[in-house]
Amino acid sequence: MGDDAGDAPDPAGGQHTQEEREVLSFLRASKRVDLRWLSEGEKAKIRRVLDRLHNGKKVSLLQISKEVGRSYTAIWGLCRSLGIQTRGVAEAQANSAVARSKHERRPFDGTEEDRAYMTGFKNGDLTAWQVSGTAVMVTSSTTHPAFAEVFRTLFQPFSHVYQYPMFEEGKGYKWKLAVRLDNSFTFLLKGPLEAVSGFSMRRSTYLSWLAGMIDSDGNIHTSKTRGNPRVRLGVYNSNVPLLETIIRESRRIQYNFDGPYLLKEKGTVTPFGIRYTKDLWHTDLQQTRPAQQLLLELPVRHPEKVRRKELALQVGQRSWNEIEAELLELKKRIKEDVTRFRAEAESRYRLRHEHRDISERG
Repeated sequence: MGDDAGDAPDPAGGQHTQEEREVLSFLRASKRVDLRWLSEGEKAKIRRVLDRLHNGKKVSLLQISKEVGRSYTAIWGLCRSLGIQTRGVAEAQANSAVARSKHERRPFDGTEEDRAYMTGFKNGDLTAWQVSGTAVMVTSSTTHPAFAEVFRTLFQPFSHVYQYPMFEEGKGYKWKLAVRLDNSFTFLLKGPLEAVSGFSMRRSTYLSWLAGMIDSDGNIHTSKTRGNPRVRLGVYNSNVPLLETIIRESRRIQYNFDGPYLLKEKGTVTPFGIRYTKDLWHTDLQQTRPAQQLLLELPVRHPEKVRRKELALQVGQRSWNEIEAELLELKKRIKEDVTRFRAEAESRYRLRHEHRDISERG
């Protein structure tokens, strides 16, 4: 850790000490601080400085992160790794969280069914973690604008939803979605097996949880097999015990899902160039009448799933040719929407990084 020339003022007022300047300069110059490659003396020096700034001089982690040009999460994680007590209880709740947030965070105020649906949606294809003592972060990524719409509809009433383009090797361009919620959303931290166990105590909450799962990681299929229209529901996941639990709990309320079956092996590449990093399994409710009956009870919210549900419930009431024509039109529109959404992500991503490259060269 070298010397940082000049007597830079610290955010709490006054001047940084020589040791503080050296540590802050090191953090500013390092793209990533990996404690495994630091000596015990270097780790002790960083620990001593960050603890002095944060707990001695009462400088917030947000202020430190801005000074060294790193994210708040990176500095918070470094403090946790070094065993530094962050002000994440009373003081953080009263001061730091409010100062750190540009957007108001409102507590969850929905029904138990809303809570169950939101948890099912998260268990399907979202990631949630306790990002600080006062906030829960929820993220996902997608190429489907309808999925992004559900994410915003669920979380925008409670906090600002961020959406920005990203590129992932092997998966291409897509959109990252993120929201920072208050601690009334800690129920989203539950794993899927714990969640389904709790919500299965009541039929309405289990069906709401299952609807969230299907909206996030499932499908409603309507097709013609051996000359007969057919409706079936499918849930997809890499978590086999979860699918087995869905089968068991659904059978308990008289819906006989089959499986689980292996759908895609790890390493499989889709026509869109997306590579599966885990085995993908699925379970299905394959009989038309039971599938339609379940759909009547299932409060899906995903716009595409809502339309598929409407068409599936019309099987047996309208001619197949009419239903098929609307299904083909729906599939065409979904494909066009996804293609446009991916192209927009690529365009925005390239533009963003071109500007970044120009500013770095300048």
